[in-house]
Amino acid sequence: MSGRVATSIALIAALAAVAACTPSRSEEPAAPTPAATPTTPAAQQEQPMKPQQQAALEAWRSKRIERLKAPDGWLTLVGLEWLDEGDNSLGSAADADVQFPAKAPANLGTINRHRDALMLAPAPLNPRESPLTIDGKPVTKATKLVSDAKGDPTVVAFGPIEFYVIQRGDRWAVRIKDSESPIRTGFQGLEYYPTRGDWVVEATLDPAPKGTKIPVPNILGTTEDADSPGDVVFSRDGHDVRLQAIDEGDGRLFLVFGDQTNGKGTYGGGRFVYADPPKAGEHTVTVDFNQAYNPPCVFTQYATCPLPPKGNKMPFPIEAGEKLWSGYHHPAS
Repeated sequence: MSGRVATSIALIAALAAVAACTPSRSEEPAAPTPAATPTTPAAQQEQPMKPQQQAALEAWRSKRIERLKAPDGWLTLVGLEWLDEGDNSLGSAADADVQFPAKAPANLGTINRHRDALMLAPAPLNPRESPLTIDGKPVTKATKLVSDAKGDPTVVAFGPIEFYVIQRGDRWAVRIKDSESPIRTGFQGLEYYPTRGDWVVEATLDPAPKGTKIPVPNILGTTEDADSPGDVVFSRDGHDVRLQAIDEGDGRLFLVFGDQTNGKGTYGGGRFVYADPPKAGEHTVTVDFNQAYNPPCVFTQYATCPLPPKGNKMPFPIEAGEKLWSGYHHPAS
């Protein structure tokens, strides 16, 4: 399809444009955040973490690794195929509209997209092949699919492979995962900066009016509006910092940020960190930058990651949290 070729070329150009590339939803739980270290000039000198801070960080990192290595974690993402209006053939055949790994059958069926309506029609079942399943039940007839824009998407599985539809702006794509992906089976862990108590920062939430949305750029070269509860404000190394926070719907403050380590030890497209919202009637927020972590785009070229919103790039290095993953193989910045 000519539309599909044009879309692929645009996507490749977008990947090259952001160089070190960048994450949809992070899906990372926040550790219980211990008391912050004051950010006065004297306190900004390197400080060790307190025992409770270290314990919270180690628990968070353990959970982070567990989620990455899960059978449906980011390490399993092996494909992202955009859907055209109308029928889209699925399979490993060379002429399939939606290309699956070679281990998949040549013909899996079709997904018909009419605007935002999605319908899966399975191919006739070959006795030597396992059927497509949804929630463990065979798919034997045309079945409606739900994209991630409407909550949890419909996940279709066969063998170690599963797929579902995501929506990004006015585009839809099939996200393909393989629990036997070499990236997952060969994963050797992450590297971190030394932990520092002075990077557990006490900040203030400057609340935004209810219903505020901010433009958030992404790796695809487009921009999407996101709900924002306000700005997280603090001072560091003589700089006044104001980071636009994102509300993903769970109440936490999601920060997509850049700093002077990007492309020089950390991912060129920035990192993520979460913070708990202020207590009722208060505005104080604790941000533990030791929990700063890599977007999914570090592990796979098939993620659709957000980039730092305007103003979220700090003019100093944050030598805390995850370093660039050693297995990163996308274009470097």
